[in-house]
Amino acid sequence: MEIRDIIKWSIRHWYWFIVTLFVCLLLGGLHFVTTPQSFQVSTSLMVRSVDERNQSRQDEMMRMMGYGGEKRTADEIEILTSQRLLEHVVANLHLTTDCAHRQLGAWRMQYPRVDMTASLDSIHDDKLIIIRVQVREHHCRVRIGYGLFHHATYRVTSLQQPIATDLGHLTLTLANDSLQGKYRLRIWPQAVRAAVLKEQVAVTRLNKESQIIRLSAVSSCPRQMEDIMNEMIALYNQDASWDKNCVAMETAQFIEERLQVVNQDLMQASKALEDYKRHHQIANLDQTAIMYKTNSDQYEQHLAEIKTQIQIVDYVGQFIADPSNAFAVVPAGQELSDITLKDLISVYNRLLSDRNILIQNATESNPIIQDLDARIVAQRQSLRTGVANTRKTLMIRQSQIREQASQYASLLESVPEQQRTYLELERNCQIQENLYSYLCQMREQNALSLASQPVSVRIVDNAHMNPSSASPKLLKTLALSIIIGLLLPLLFYALLWLKREYIDEVAA
Repeated sequence: MEIRDIIKWSIRHWYWFIVTLFVCLLLGGLHFVTTPQSFQVSTSLMVRSVDERNQSRQDEMMRMMGYGGEKRTADEIEILTSQRLLEHVVANLHLTTDCAHRQLGAWRMQYPRVDMTASLDSIHDDKLIIIRVQVREHHCRVRIGYGLFHHATYRVTSLQQPIATDLGHLTLTLANDSLQGKYRLRIWPQAVRAAVLKEQVAVTRLNKESQIIRLSAVSSCPRQMEDIMNEMIALYNQDASWDKNCVAMETAQFIEERLQVVNQDLMQASKALEDYKRHHQIANLDQTAIMYKTNSDQYEQHLAEIKTQIQIVDYVGQFIADPSNAFAVVPAGQELSDITLKDLISVYNRLLSDRNILIQNATESNPIIQDLDARIVAQRQSLRTGVANTRKTLMIRQSQIREQASQYASLLESVPEQQRTYLELERNCQIQENLYSYLCQMREQNALSLASQPVSVRIVDNAHMNPSSASPKLLKTLALSIIIGLLLPLLFYALLWLKREYIDEVAA
C-alpha cells in the first residue's frame, strides 16, 4: 500500500468522506446533547494535631511500631472516608432519596430542590428501589423495580393518593400540580448509599511528608457533592473534638462532683461558726492566739492540699482498678502535683486515644490493636505502681506536716477553751473555703482548656466546582467525531487492499 494509491482512492471516493463525516458529527452532537455534563468537585484540607507538643511523641510512637511518620495522616484519611462517617453524612443530608428528570433523552439530577419526592410506609434496608413516574395530563404511570427481575407497573389518574404496592403504600409528593414528563426516583439503603459515596470520593495526599490531603469527585450534580464534602469535614471535626476532649469532660464531671460535696461541708462549717459566735458573743481574739492560728492555718492549708492530692490519687487508683474502665481514659490527670504520675497518665491516655482511632476501622484481632492492648496493659500496671508510690509519698509528707501542726495545736491548748473552740471552727471553715476555691480554679482551668481546642482539620480550599472540568466537552466531541469520520473510509480502503492482496496470494 502506497500513499499515492491512498490519495487517488480518496479523491475518487470523496463522497464517502462526506457521508461518514456527516454521520459521525451527527452522532457526536447527539451524544453531547443527551449526556448530562459532569464536573470535578474538590476541596483541600490539612490534618493537624490539637496538641502540637504531643505530635512528636505520637510520630515517634508510630515509627517505633514500624509505620513511619505518615501513618497518622493515613489513619485520619481512613476515618474521614469511613463507612460510619459517610452513613451519618447520608442521614444528615437526606441522601437516601433522589430525583432525576428526563430531558433530551437523559436523566438529569435535581438538587437541592426537587419536583417530586417518594416515601414508603415500610422500611427496606436491603434493596435499592427505583421508581419511574410518567406524568401526563389525564393519567400517570408508575413503575417500581428492585433487583433484576422484580418490576411492577401501576396506572393511576392522580398522584394525590398513596399507591398500594408489593413494597407497601407508596406516597408521591409533587412540587406543583402542573408537572409533566418523566421522573426517576431512587430510595437507597443508607449503607449502600454510603458505600457508593466512598467509591465516588477520591482522597489523595499532596506528598508522603505533607499533612495536606485533597478530596475530589466527578459528579453530574456538583452542588450536592459540595454539600457532601463540607458535611464530611464538619462531622470529622465534631468526632475528633469529642475524642480529644473526653479527658477534659471526665475531669469536669469529677470536679463538679467534688464541688457539691465540699459546698455542703462549707455551708455546715459556716453555719456552725456563725451559731458559736452568736451564742458566745465572740468579736476579737488575743494576739497570741491569732499568731498561733496563722501558723496553724498555714500547715492546715498544706494538709488540705495534700488531702486533695490523696483523694485525686485514690480516685485514679479506683478508676484503673475498675474492670469496666479497661479502655476508658483516666480523668483528673492534669490536677496532680506529681509530674511522674502525670506523665504516666498522659502516656496511658494517648495509647487509649490511638486505640480508639484504630479500632474504628479494624477489629480486635488486628496485630496493631493487639500490640496496643499489650502496651496499654503494661502501661496500666506501671500506672498502678506510680499511684501506689505517689500515695505513699503523699502520706509521708502528710505525716510530717501533721506533726508540725500538732506543735502549734499544743500551744493553742493554753488558749481558753472558748477561744480554742472558736479557732477550730474558724479553721475548719477556712479549710473548706480554700478547698472550694481550689476546686473552682481547677474547674475554670479545665473549662478554658476545653474551650480552646482548635478543630482537627484546617480547610485550605473550600469545596468548589471546576468549570473547566466539564465533561463531555463540545470541541473535544466535535474533533473526535471529525477524526473518526475521516478515518472510517481509510479503514474501509485498508480492508479492501488486504482482501485484494490475500486473493492475489491465493491465486499465485
